[in-house]
Amino acid sequence: MSSINKLLGLASVGSTIANVSLLQRFLTDVTAVVALTAVAGTMLGAIVILGFYGLYLGLIAHGLDPQTAFIAVSVLALVVIALVTTIAVMRWRHLRATPHNILSLDTPIVAQVGRLVDSFLAGLMGPETHRDR
Repeated sequence: MSSINKLLGLASVGSTIANVSLLQRFLTDVTAVVALTAVAGTMLGAIVILGFYGLYLGLIAHGLDPQTAFIAVSVLALVVIALVTTIAVMRWRHLRATPHNILSLDTPIVAQVGRLVDSFLAGLMGPETHRDR
């Protein structure tokens, strides 16, 4: 990406970033979302553990030996962990395969203006042509 495109992209984003209160409100909202997601993940983990323990107690109540019930619940937990890990790895590979220019500051108008300026500068700085004088 040329430096002109970068400057035009920064100029187009600069008016939004200049509003400090908007940026602070955005960062506060992002922090709240991250904190609430961490709390929700912790609570969900506790519910899953409680579910496995309930399954263990249910297997014992139905006459299974405690060691056998433990092995059955452990195998089920390992299958769930393997499934979640496989999905996470697949998503990670998909994320790594996405083009890096998605996060660039190029908007269609900025890209067009940048190409126009690049062409102008290339013509201006290019080899001198002799025209009819």
